[in-house]
Amino acid sequence: MKALFYARLLLLKRHLPKIAVWMILPLVLTIIITLLFDKTSEDFRVPSAVVIEAENPAADAVIEGLRNSQFIDVEVYEASDRENVIRQLEQYQFDSVFIFPEDFEERLQQGERRNLLESYYTDRSFYYEPAKELLASLIQEQIGIRTTIDDVLGLENELTNETAVTAEEITA
Repeated sequence: MKALFYARLLLLKRHLPKIAVWMILPLVLTIIITLLFDKTSEDFRVPSAVVIEAENPAADAVIEGLRNSQFIDVEVYEASDRENVIRQLEQYQFDSVFIFPEDFEERLQQGERRNLLESYYTDRSFYYEPAKELLASLIQEQIGIRTTIDDVLGLENELTNETAVTAEEITA
């Protein structure tokens, strides 16, 4: 029995370099391919457009959240470019278009969540749903901030009958 193991060990010693190469080679190739494709995935961002009908800080905060996303490349346009942006969407230059109405901040302060934005997409839009969900979460965050500010100011007004704290201080 010992002789059999010894014979196998001698055979293995002879083929050990080949076995080691064929065991390590797939691992090394996998690491190299992953590193190559990981660099190209950083360049891929879905183009989306945002049209702002009226400047307001709430819309700017939501758009900044969109810009911080690693998957969306956001281009911001004014209300006068609305038809041009929708035409570019129809020509498949954008994946989706989101339009912030003039009364966005007022509706946000009232806590409206439904039909807050207009959105457009095409049959080739593959990132519309995730972008829409990201926008919904950013809007929900802004509603939470507004609600917190109103609650803190209301409590302060009830307890001291004066307002010494500003909304910016509460947000900070």
